[in-house]
Amino acid sequence: MQDKVITVFGGSGFLGRYVVQALLKQGARVRIAARTPGDGWYLKTQGGIGQTQFVAADIRQPESVARAVAGAWGVVNLVGILDGDFTAFHVDGARNVADAARDAQIAATRTLARSRWRVAAVLTLVMVGVYFGFILLVAYRPALLGSLVGDGLSLGIVLGAVVIVSAWVLTLLYVQWANRVYDPALAALRAMPGAEAAARGQQGGAR
Repeated sequence: MQDKVITVFGGSGFLGRYVVQALLKQGARVRIAARTPGDGWYLKTQGGIGQTQFVAADIRQPESVARAVAGAWGVVNLVGILDGDFTAFHVDGARNVADAARDAQIAATRTLARSRWRVAAVLTLVMVGVYFGFILLVAYRPALLGSLVGDGLSLGIVLGAVVIVSAWVLTLLYVQWANRVYDPALAALRAMPGAEAAARGQQGGAR
């Protein structure tokens, strides 16, 4: 829970304040979402500097809910009313929160997938450029490749070795990036609450 962003709808309410305090004690960065965020400002003293955030959100409005959950690791809905339109808050509003949490996780997964594609595409283009450049030299400048750069060592042999080594280097760069960036980010996404539901939603969207 350390440093993870948790959005708490109704975090300034009677029950919400205790949940917020518990999350802050566990080291989470709590984003309190409420129709009147100022009602929860007293909670800023319960955590460290920057540990508590406030955002205006109404669970009856999907757009404001989506903004509140963007980038959050977890989402908690503690909004409740004692009188008024119970369906709007306890049914439709709760559904808005659940849908936004699922959609935010799907969006994060797709963003990560796009970053992997971009890195792979760049490295592939570099490798194609190196290989194609060597092929052009073979086709149009064979004499140049046959020129000696050392005792019994031609330029063609050197450049051929460069092509082979380039493939190894580019593969190593991709593996290092995956180990340092992609794999930890993917593991964090899979550890998020509701990860299985988000995965099913993404597969459904792909169909």
